[in-house]
Amino acid sequence: MRLATIRTAGGMRAVRIDDNAAVALGHPDVGSLLHRPGWRAEAAEADGPQLPLDGLDYAPVVTSPEKIICVGLNYRSHIQEMGRELPGYPTLLRPRPDRRPRPDHAAGRLAAGRLGG
Repeated sequence: MRLATIRTAGGMRAVRIDDNAAVALGHPDVGSLLHRPGWRAEAAEADGPQLPLDGLDYAPVVTSPEKIICVGLNYRSHIQEMGRELPGYPTLLRPRPDRRPRPDHAAGRLAAGRLGG
């Protein structure tokens, strides 16, 4: 099951992405859905309004996250450039709230992707 938060003329809404349409889930974003017990069954059984997949305006999946942790996979080349030893695990970063990516920035577009697969 794939979930997304999209922007619409009426505001943000959580949707389930099916093969031919996005099905509205009755929540303003995926984050609010995930806070509900039984969210998986609720999302799978939803039969709200359907929206065409073409032209969906994806928003961040969780619009107001309590915490963001970034995995610094791209730091490998930077570490090698500095001649340092690679760590045995990925670098984890916690960005400051005022430094989080905007939705129109490349990192923000990644954040606006789909949850699940």
